Amino acid sequence: MVSITSIISMIITIILSIGFPIIIGIYFYRKHKMSLWPVAVGAFVFILFVMILERRMHNYLLFTNFNTSTFLENPWAYAIYGSFAAGIFEECGRFLAYITLLRKKRSWTDGIAFGIGHGGIEAILIGGMTAIQNLILSININLGNINALNKYNMPSAMIERIKSSLIDTPSYAFLVPGIERMFVIFIQIGLSVLVLQGVKNKKYIYLLYAILLHALIDFPAALFQKGMLTNIWAIEGWVAIASILLLLFTLRSKSNFGGEKGEIQDEI
Repeated sequence: MVSITSIISMIITIILSIGFPIIIGIYFYRKHKMSLWPVAVGAFVFILFVMILERRMHNYLLFTNFNTSTFLENPWAYAIYGSFAAGIFEECGRFLAYITLLRKKRSWTDGIAFGIGHGGIEAILIGGMTAIQNLILSININLGNINALNKYNMPSAMIERIKSSLIDTPSYAFLVPGIERMFVIFIQIGLSVLVLQGVKNKKYIYLLYAILLHALIDFPAALFQKGMLTNIWAIEGWVAIASILLLLFTLRSKSNFGGEKGEIQDEI
């Protein structure tokens, strides 16, 4: 049986992953006249550059190509590769969107809107959908309906591994992704504002700063995936610190966009 605590943690993660970006979006839409077009573009960029293009590169380099897959079995090589791949694809995606689809969107609020779309769809697809899948599987396990997995044509050994994983995983592990998604949204907003500031002021070195910062934030998580780091709370603490710092940057950067109505600094 999957514990009730684990199921509650999954439900909370679903609520946080889906509800939090919606709440932030509603706040900025109502209070700061946020345009919805950058939100849509931000979501589109994440799907195209991360879910499609970056994943295809990962599939080739990590699985298809024997030479690169062998080399990237080294944890440090994998961590460097993975963190920089995320930084390059996501930040270049932002940059290209700003100079094409968002040529006339150069305000501070537009940068935040892009970040909400980018981080929001990431939270929904990675945090929310995974938690929903885990919840459905857990309910089936508790109802004794584990054979429902057969419709996915899974080998029986894989079904048993999934079952054991859901039963044996500590309850808090199902809650961590939901909390992490909230922090990551502020990271995505901060990086979106940073790249837009560079585009607006024609300081394209900011794109390099965003790539390096993104890679630095992701590097410990990549090491964790390879077992080089084992303390999940240290990883989440690192993400939380990065989130707070980028939130402060976002608030302070408003003056660099020429000033807009609705000072958020006075409201937080």
